[in-house]
Amino acid sequence: MLAAMLTLLLTVSSTFAATLDVCETGCTYSTIQGAVDASVSGDEILVQDDGVYAAFRMQGKVDIALRSSPDVRPTIQGLSPSALAQAAMGLIEDSSGIEIEGFEVVGGTRRGFTVARSTVAFDDMIIRDSNVVYSGGGMELVASTVTIDNSVFEDNSTTAVGLGGHIIAFSGVSLTTTDTDFVGGVSQQGAAIWFSGGTLTMTGGILSGNETLTGATSSGGGIRAFNTGVSLTSVAMLDNVADAEGGDLFAVGGTVVLDDCDFDGGRASAGGSVLLRGANTTISDSALYGASASGRGGVLSAEVSLLSINDTELFDGSASQGGCCLLYTSPS
Repeated sequence: MLAAMLTLLLTVSSTFAATLDVCETGCTYSTIQGAVDASVSGDEILVQDDGVYAAFRMQGKVDIALRSSPDVRPTIQGLSPSALAQAAMGLIEDSSGIEIEGFEVVGGTRRGFTVARSTVAFDDMIIRDSNVVYSGGGMELVASTVTIDNSVFEDNSTTAVGLGGHIIAFSGVSLTTTDTDFVGGVSQQGAAIWFSGGTLTMTGGILSGNETLTGATSSGGGIRAFNTGVSLTSVAMLDNVADAEGGDLFAVGGTVVLDDCDFDGGRASAGGSVLLRGANTTISDSALYGASASGRGGVLSAEVSLLSINDTELFDGSASQGGCCLLYTSPS
């Protein structure tokens, strides 16, 4: 009886704690997709070399970790025959407890990742050089809970009328980023991040050199948020540009909390750094400066918003109306 129980325990342990090795030659699997297909809950997929691997998809997976070995950074680039219709280098759907760590993802004409109805944690990622039609050059997030730590999004973009040069998020997404940078994004709206509903929580990191395309609706050089709970702590914005509104941040509805932030050099037609429209906002222990608007609100334009500004510097702005700030409500 005891022997039978030990055998059962060993069987269960091996089933739920396997490590699936991937490398170009000499490993059990030569593709990430092959290892994903073979994985079961609790498995770790470990890519052992600096090879270049094709796109993959996870559907209905639970508690799977996809990691690179220490001291290597594999690249995910290009499509396998089974992924030709896939719009992303990594497609994760209806999955939970997924961890992805230590990869460079080069999208080309496809975005880095699509995450839908899933819970995913990304760490130590580089997601770059995607140019896609419509939305989410780096990531598309739908009805998911996602964390991104210690990562870089660089030179991702969308074509005309597109949304979210690096990230687009909608349908109740909860996104939390820590020490993650967003550089060189291009889109019609939300050159770095476009968000609708849900919550966006960012701690540390920089949004730099992101720029909208031209046009009357081109807003949110850094972030464009609709009815979103936005919380930024110790986040830096540098030289982001919107052709229309909100060089660094454009928020409509929802709430905005800025704490210990540094916004420098934003440019737009209105709200060179920040434009708020009906967004209840608290700004504390921050500095917003060096911004310009060709129209109103060189640093800040607040329209029909509840606005509280505490221990914060707003200076060195220029505009045709309200060189520093143009407020349509009384700040507390």
